[in-house]
Amino acid sequence: MKFSTKTKSIAYGMEISHGIRRAIVGALALVYFLSLGFNVISVTTLFAISGIIMMLFEFPTGAIADYDSRKKSLIISYFLFGIAFFGVFLFQNFWLLAISWILGDIAWTFSTGAGSAWLTDALGYAKDKSKLVTLISREYFFEKGGHIIGGLIVLVIVAINFSI
Repeated sequence: MKFSTKTKSIAYGMEISHGIRRAIVGALALVYFLSLGFNVISVTTLFAISGIIMMLFEFPTGAIADYDSRKKSLIISYFLFGIAFFGVFLFQNFWLLAISWILGDIAWTFSTGAGSAWLTDALGYAKDKSKLVTLISREYFFEKGGHIIGGLIVLVIVAINFSI
């Protein structure tokens, strides 16, 4: 198997798993936050604001991976993830949970920027725009496919929960 085929297979597999993870974590986080006694409007507003913040942070964190260091970007990501996950399960106050949740999304942007840059570098697609567009489109397709699979998994989990 060629290097580029292996690299793309790994990247597409990661995108499917990210999509599955995002769907499952999002649905279970909603249930978790509601079980802590927070109202639906507050939690869904947090998720919406968090998505906007994640979108806004994609650009500067990608620049850090491009211009500074992919390794540094991943280290920052893992450090912020650790703090975020610790906070989500430690705190009972909504605002502290919200900060932890948003911090986790910012950590995610550090990771995705470094991953995309690594893939582009490894395949040597930086100067070949048509291959780059195809690669990004396929990654997006695989992530959304994973999101659909994750949604179906959550549907089964919720259905089993309601039947019990």
